[in-house]
Amino acid sequence: MKNNPIALSVIIPAFNEASRIKETIHNCNKYLNESGVLFEIIVVDDGSTDSTSDIVTSLKKKQANIQLIKLEKNQGKGRAVQVGMMKADGVNRLFMDADGSTSISEIEKLLPYLKHFEVIIGSRALVESRIKNNQVWYRRFFGKIGNKLIRLLFGLNISDTQCGFKLFTNNAADFIFPSLTLNRFGFDIEVLAIAKYHGLKIKEVPVVWSHSDGSKVKAMDYLDVLLSVFKVKVKMIFGLYK
Repeated sequence: MKNNPIALSVIIPAFNEASRIKETIHNCNKYLNESGVLFEIIVVDDGSTDSTSDIVTSLKKKQANIQLIKLEKNQGKGRAVQVGMMKADGVNRLFMDADGSTSISEIEKLLPYLKHFEVIIGSRALVESRIKNNQVWYRRFFGKIGNKLIRLLFGLNISDTQCGFKLFTNNAADFIFPSLTLNRFGFDIEVLAIAKYHGLKIKEVPVVWSHSDGSKVKAMDYLDVLLSVFKVKVKMIFGLYK
């Protein structure tokens, strides 16, 4: 353990996010600097073809606690988050979306639960959640179907598995992410299924969320997420997560 351990690692997976990555990093930096915690921001560029990496590199020169990991080709959000989590040094580790749909300040709602839970996830589906700008209909439709399947197959009493705002203790992250096998949008389900399978305590917390234009998630991606539910269940039956 370092003399001054990093309290929080923020992992931001990014694919062609040149139009908004600077603002998201700026907001994270400003909030965390004001909070007084020792932190690092890790941007994992998932094979972007725009100037995402150039922008992060420019910011990195001015701010030592910003890191850039560049994947040579696009591998998927799940792989980008996995790489960032395994590179992180933080005592606690958060991944959030590059579009800032959930503000970094929402972490205040998650942090108090670290005393009793190893995995704390932001949720758009609880009564106390606030959605400023809703998703398109098919995302809500497939989300509801997926969550019902997840409850049935894994016994996960979670209303929203796909919100891109999840906090882990370092021990939980070190335990879960090396076992991850799904590279794309179904990875959230695998993360939570592995955590539940091994008895880690999960807490779902309502957050404020706003849909951002330019989302990389398409209708076919939600079909892939639903297929991922069954992939994870089969792997679990054959003991691949032991």
